[in-house]
Amino acid sequence: MQNYKKALFALALSAFCMGVTEFVMAGVLVDVEAYFSVDAKTAGYLTTLYAIGVVIGAPLITIPLSRFHRHTQLLINLGIFALANFIIFFSQNFYLTAFARFVAGTQH
Repeated sequence: MQNYKKALFALALSAFCMGVTEFVMAGVLVDVEAYFSVDAKTAGYLTTLYAIGVVIGAPLITIPLSRFHRHTQLLINLGIFALANFIIFFSQNFYLTAFARFVAGTQH
C-alpha cells in the first residue's frame, strides 16, 4: 500500500509540474520580452512551441517507449522534461529557449 501512495504522489507532482510549465509563460510574457529583447509576438512563440511539442510528442514519444515498463517510461519522460527545463532556466538565447520549450512539450 505504501508503494501505491508513493506512485500516486509522483504522478500528481509530475502532472502539477507539467501544468505549471505549460501555463507559466502567460504570466511572465512581458518579462520574457524584456529579457530576450523580442516583441510580444515572438515571445508568444514560446507558448506555441510548447503546444506543438505536445501534439507532435504524444505519438512520436509514446510509441518507441511503449516497449519499456511504465515506471521506466515515466522516468525517461521526466528526465528529458527536467533537462529541457534546466536548459530553459539557464539559457540566455531565445532560440535555445524556444527549442527547449518544444522538447519539454514533447514530454507532456
